[in-house]
Amino acid sequence: MRLIISILLVILIFSCEMQPSNSNESNSGNVSSNSSSFYPSGPEFLTAGKSEVSGLPYPPLSNFSKPEGGNPTNIIILDWAGFKAAVSFTFDDGQPSQVQHYTNLNKMEVPLTFFLSGGWGNNVVGYISNFRQAVSDGHEIGNHTFTHCYANLTSPATGGATLSSATEEINSNKIYIQNVIGQNQVYTMASPYGDSSWKQYASNSVFIMRGVWKGLVAPLDNTDPFNLPSYMPTGGETVHYFATNLTYAYTNKKWIIFCLHSILPGDNWYAGINITEITNGIKYAKLFGDMWIDTFCNIGAYWRGQKIVKAALSSNPIKTTINGTNYFTYSWNLPENFPQEMYLRVSNGGGTLMQNNIPLEWDTHGFYEISLDAKELTVVIPE
Repeated sequence: MRLIISILLVILIFSCEMQPSNSNESNSGNVSSNSSSFYPSGPEFLTAGKSEVSGLPYPPLSNFSKPEGGNPTNIIILDWAGFKAAVSFTFDDGQPSQVQHYTNLNKMEVPLTFFLSGGWGNNVVGYISNFRQAVSDGHEIGNHTFTHCYANLTSPATGGATLSSATEEINSNKIYIQNVIGQNQVYTMASPYGDSSWKQYASNSVFIMRGVWKGLVAPLDNTDPFNLPSYMPTGGETVHYFATNLTYAYTNKKWIIFCLHSILPGDNWYAGINITEITNGIKYAKLFGDMWIDTFCNIGAYWRGQKIVKAALSSNPIKTTINGTNYFTYSWNLPENFPQEMYLRVSNGGGTLMQNNIPLEWDTHGFYEISLDAKELTVVIPE
């Protein structure tokens, strides 16, 4: 009976007018009632594969010819790695129900982010082995402080006393994730209780932090990277919650971050949602085909990297001429704690793009991939 109801609900979602669920976005007008304007296009995301250069997933379209005949210095950075929109599914605390339902989450075959507090590590059965497996499976582990307290060191949710300082809360949890859970680096954080006061401490350890205020992130916008918004359900939501908000983000070409807690059936610590509703929500995201589904770290690095390189491209390049060939070089710096081996996807009007004196190869999915670690990009134009 439950299966029949779920199927009927999904059919209803796909066929009715959809609006953002409880959105406080300033542009939160109704999504078009024409179902063809939001109906997911197909499961191309599952089959497009990943780039061997960057490891980023491919958008569904391909067979683009290398651009020629235009302005080689007119470099365009593709939003969201060439996808129309983006989504990250994040899970807070490392709760018992997340351990219980991890296998079902992992079967969705999309990268997820789990924000852990090490103070729960010895109190939750299977905590350490489960999240070690999550690292092995390619998911991200983020920092949620050791005792899940406020920045003023009150209300430690893990019980007992907090550590000696806010900085120690972050640093000790980072060491726990590295040494016990087995993830080499910890690049991101979610503020416990959504306390934005963590910003002053987080910026010394990570390059982005998620909050709990509701909103979407746009390419090149001015959202605070240490208080990124999220959609946080209050409990009992169905696939309709995910579908309406995913559709809203997709229509507006933005990044939506879901902040999830307890998974039912299981211990309902906070805001429990049935596992079937969550997995159906992930399936809905996959059906768009050109919605980028990835970890908080990977999409966040692209978002920040795009802004950094865009600023560099807006400045005057260093020009050199050798044997009749002009070289225009743009340079940038990366912020502290920025992850390594991250890439952007760009296009231009022709010529040759180089990094580290090596010409970049054109990818027929419609872009060059540039390394952020290189910290410079050269356009080569024969006179």
